[in-house]
Amino acid sequence: MYIMILILGFIGVVLLRNSIKSGRTSLVITSAVVIVWDLAMLLFLILKNGPALIQTLLLGFGVLLTFLGAFMLSITIKCKERIVGTYISYDGGGKHGVPVFEYEYNGETFTEKCSSAYSRHHMENYFNLGEEYHIYINPQKPKDFKLYPGPSAVAFIELLIGLALLGLVIASFVIPETISINIEI
Repeated sequence: MYIMILILGFIGVVLLRNSIKSGRTSLVITSAVVIVWDLAMLLFLILKNGPALIQTLLLGFGVLLTFLGAFMLSITIKCKERIVGTYISYDGGGKHGVPVFEYEYNGETFTEKCSSAYSRHHMENYFNLGEEYHIYINPQKPKDFKLYPGPSAVAFIELLIGLALLGLVIASFVIPETISINIEI
């Protein structure tokens, strides 16, 4: 049962990330429902089974967030070669979506979606269709690019939260369950 809940939570998080990136509102709602349902099941099991379950769930979510954060950091760190690309469209029906750029690298022309999602407001205020901008591509996989240099803040936060959850689980095994303090007045 626990593994099923963790798998469902993982599917919900991945679906939410992809639906925000694509800007499809219906998928965002569906993935949010999956995550809320999964959290309700977790709450029920925690109330039913107590501390051992909490440790298992924190471990599962810690591992999940650590891997997601590390994976996203690895993608964003690899996008380090600065080139010029033309902003040609914005792919997203809701508040968030992905910019589409056309650029040339090693004699080949690419028309690709950005590796990161941005708000419509951000793209309308800082980018004009048809104009050229510096973008950062992965030289080993030129289809991957991002708009700004350096690692993604979201990926870094996911990694830190995941590591913190793993630290809590480890600490819960190291620190004794009950510590009695005698205070005399």
